[in-house]
Amino acid sequence: KSGITGIEKAVKDGNVRLGVRVEPAFQEKVEKMQPVTITLFFDPSDNRSLISMGVLQNQLNMLNQQLLGERLGKLGIQQQSLTPIEIKEINLSTDEQMAGSFMSLIIPLLLLMAVATGGMPAAIDLVAGEKERGTLEALLTTPASSKAVLVAKLIVVSTMGCLSAIASLGAFAFTMKTDAFQKFTTTGEGGNAGGPLNFDFFTGQNIFYILLIMILLGIMFAGVQLALSTVAKGFKEASTYMSPLVIVAMIPAYLLMQTGAKELEIYHFIVPIVNVIAIFKEFIYGIFNLGHIGMVIGSTIVYVGIAVGIATYLFRKESFVFKH
Repeated sequence: KSGITGIEKAVKDGNVRLGVRVEPAFQEKVEKMQPVTITLFFDPSDNRSLISMGVLQNQLNMLNQQLLGERLGKLGIQQQSLTPIEIKEINLSTDEQMAGSFMSLIIPLLLLMAVATGGMPAAIDLVAGEKERGTLEALLTTPASSKAVLVAKLIVVSTMGCLSAIASLGAFAFTMKTDAFQKFTTTGEGGNAGGPLNFDFFTGQNIFYILLIMILLGIMFAGVQLALSTVAKGFKEASTYMSPLVIVAMIPAYLLMQTGAKELEIYHFIVPIVNVIAIFKEFIYGIFNLGHIGMVIGSTIVYVGIAVGIATYLFRKESFVFKH
């Protein structure tokens, strides 16, 4: 009623999600088998407008096919004759594989971020925080060696990271079991379009290796975090140094998001952080390759040695440990 200008303004102002203008004498032209135009006004910057646009387009396409069939019937032409080649799609993936595809995007990133960030507050407080409070110097004057002190701090920080990962995975599993989440993923709205999600890939042997790799990863991150905390002069400076560590951990996870378990190369199981994500992907897809597991564990042990070695070297330097 308000005309084209009114419709456009209503959509732009967000008062309506979608504007529709139907050509005059629509029904009459349809009956005479003449082409008609329906104009849709939408705002692509508004998600609600885009969704409404998609819904209406689907309905109009269905109407278009219905009218086309009726017109062809009047002309004595079968609609199937306009489609000489029929394309038939067969999905060879099981529901479990479809669920694995979804979870391989979420779980590796979830575990990685939990391990990387779980021990960060402890690492900052146990070195930089103690330096700021003046308690680290007193601690190093005790009979315990600096190496023993560092090992204790490593255990605390890595344990916090691993516990954070276990808690995050448990929370995800609990959420996944809820009826609302199962409905969301089973219907395909969550990007799964397969069967209900499950944790069947958590076999006894997989759990053992996942925990082992998580512990090694936790120690590696703990070594890096304690090294950064040792270099920092105070709590705030340590926080600043560790902030990029989260981004560094996230980059490999995002790079491998679109890589399937069957597309992984040998180097994926050697590069730090990437190797952990790669092996977790294989576990989720039901692939158990001892060679790949050995490469991940072996390479991660090397990176643990490097990280702990750097942390040990810095922790023994008085210029870094003692507050000036």
